[in-house]
Formats: sequence, C-alpha cells, structure tokens
Amino acid sequence: MRKFRLLVGTMGAVLLTVGSAFAASQGTLTTGTSEATADINLTIPTMVKITGVADINVTLTEAQSAAGIVEADTTQDICIYSNATSGAYDIKFTCTNGTGAGTDCVDGYKLTNGTDTIVYGVKVNDQTGTSGSVSAAYGTKVDGTGANQTDEDCASGGDSGSFAITVSKAELQKAHAGNYEGTLHIFVYPDQG
Repeated sequence: MRKFRLLVGTMGAVLLTVGSAFAASQGTLTTGTSEATADINLTIPTMVKITGVADINVTLTEAQSAAGIVEADTTQDICIYSNATSGAYDIKFTCTNGTGAGTDCVDGYKLTNGTDTIVYGVKVNDQTGTSGSVSAAYGTKVDGTGANQTDEDCASGGDSGSFAITVSKAELQKAHAGNYEGTLHIFVYPDQG
C-alpha cells in the first residue's frame, strides 16, 4: 500500500503525490475481510491574492490644481485575501513609467509624458475607505491586517483594503500640459512577522 499526500500549492493548485508508506498498515490474507490503512497528510501553505484593482484616470480640475490630488480623489477599495490564521499580509508598491515597456521608477513613484515627470505618492489601508491609511514608501513592505479569509475574490465578506495615489500642489503646478503615464505595481505577500 502506498501513502497519499495532498499538497496545496502557492497559487491554489492541488497536487497529489504518492510516496512510500511510512505508517500505513497492510492487510492480511484471509477468507473474510482484509483491511489496510493509509495516512493522509494535507499541507496548506499560507496564500494571498489581490483583486479588484482598476486603472486610475484623473483629468485635473481647477480645485485639484489649487489643492493637489488628494487621497479621496483616487481611492479604490480592493480585495486582499489571505488564508493566514491572523489575516495578516504584507503589501508593497513599485512602478514603471513611460510609454511602451516603460522603465523602473527606481527612486520613487513617477509619471512621465516622455519629457517631464510628476512625482506622486501612494497611500494604503488595510480596510476600505480612507480612514486610517498610511503612506507607502517606494518598494517598502507595509504590514496589513484584516484580509478577507473566506473568499479569494471577496464575493463573500466584501473588500478588505484600499489604496490611492496623491500628487502635491507643487508637482501639479510645475507640470506642463499633457498626458502623464505610469504603471503602479502592487505586490501582496504572506505575512513574514
């Protein structure tokens, strides 16, 4: 008899492996019922998933030009799922900017029109909305709690976090007219403690 081990992989794929029997017992030759046993070991690693992210499109208004693009202008609620008992996770933001393949922003969040750049900030929250959000330094993990632990797409239990971009009044007022582009990369990791 062989021992069956069921492993759940990082992205939720299920892998069934057969190995040598360690504690299995074998049946005996009999005219009645022969019984054997096989131990089953299910290992589920800590997994995370982020969904519900949408593109951010802002056409500057006079009010934003005077005050800057604030968190309330761009906040979007997102789904962060984790099967960790604590519901904890880590989240990190980086970016690329420019057209086509783009280039790494390296030292901060930036948008570009091909010639000029606009520096922006990122705010993150481990709950929906803007209350309690914190600044996310470029490329630095931020601790999060309260991930949805019942549904990886948050269909049950609802969204569990939010993020936003901000642009200061000074950055906006020094920028020339035009379309500035970039891509924000959002990484969610199992909590590392």
